[in-house]
Amino acid sequence: MLSSLRIQNFRALQDFHVPQLGRVNLIVGKNNSGKSTILEALRIYAGHASREVLYNLLVHHDETVRTQSTAPDEDDSRRPYQNFFTGRSYPAGEEVIYIGDEASRDFIRIAHIFYIERPIAKDPGEVSRVVRESISRSRAVDEAEVGQALLVTSSRREQPRWVWVKAIGSAPMGYHPAGPDPLALPVGYVPPGVLSSRHLSNQWDSIALTNYHQVLLEGLKIIDPHLEGVAFVKPSELLPDSHRIPIVKLAGIDRPVPLNSMGDGMMRVLQLLLLLAPARGGLYLVDEFENGLHYSVQEKVWQMVFELAKTNDVQVFAATHSWDCIEAFRNVAARSEESAVLFRVGRSAKTSEKGKAIATVFDKEALGKLTQMDVEVR
Repeated sequence: MLSSLRIQNFRALQDFHVPQLGRVNLIVGKNNSGKSTILEALRIYAGHASREVLYNLLVHHDETVRTQSTAPDEDDSRRPYQNFFTGRSYPAGEEVIYIGDEASRDFIRIAHIFYIERPIAKDPGEVSRVVRESISRSRAVDEAEVGQALLVTSSRREQPRWVWVKAIGSAPMGYHPAGPDPLALPVGYVPPGVLSSRHLSNQWDSIALTNYHQVLLEGLKIIDPHLEGVAFVKPSELLPDSHRIPIVKLAGIDRPVPLNSMGDGMMRVLQLLLLLAPARGGLYLVDEFENGLHYSVQEKVWQMVFELAKTNDVQVFAATHSWDCIEAFRNVAARSEESAVLFRVGRSAKTSEKGKAIATVFDKEALGKLTQMDVEVR
């Protein structure tokens, strides 16, 4: 479990530090303050900066789209990863993206490098292998064939891993998923909007007929206490290629009802609880926790999240715009034995720091004295 968090040179977070974290953490701040960027950084950290994770983030922001090049010999389609770095360009110096817990020395580093390939001959006239050699930016200008890559180093692996940006002698590589990294941590991510029915049905299959199935039912009853059962089914035999959708059994109604017809709250709770299951032993990330939830049920939903975080050994990071969500979180945190932290993302007022993103941390004791003025998010 992360006890602190430092993020450097990732998007707008040039040097962002949260010195204290808990089992359950709530991130607050205005629009464009960096809340979602923190969750993205945690996805990279948990996913061990795998090509799959990096590619999915590019797709989410439409950063794989080719744009008009500023130079006739420059191909923008080979440069999407530059958007990860502060300033949306590869660094001119030695700055690297750093995401990790300095206290436990658990980290991910991502550097942009130039490289050349040198053939190594086993016997005269015979080439047995090719060695890649990292070179400086200044030297890259003088080399005939130069490749570019992201060099990923971490505390979990002895050898660095390469993610191709521009491969020598071939088309661009590195944009396509290569499968999950075996050193990745379990992670569940809930976006602000609605996940696809395919994604939800796959998660459902992993918990059906388990003890967690009953947990899910109890969570959905927060929204409608008349619920008696839930399942995923094909919507119609006339649509053989369609994905399964969630249906529910309600007391007093002798036919199943589409869950999606019961309002945003029911679908939000389904997503929140389904995506917590795969996070066992890892991280659970929620963007805009309050979406679709009436203020009157948020405390009950937070109560379930706190309890499941403990029983499933999950560390929670959720972001919100809502004071109602903050109040519900504070009330549950006060009753819970689990450590809880709220941190506000804002901009430094120091002239020397040029408005960089900073964190103001409220632990359990400070949460009890928290006012809306302290964490103004409107």
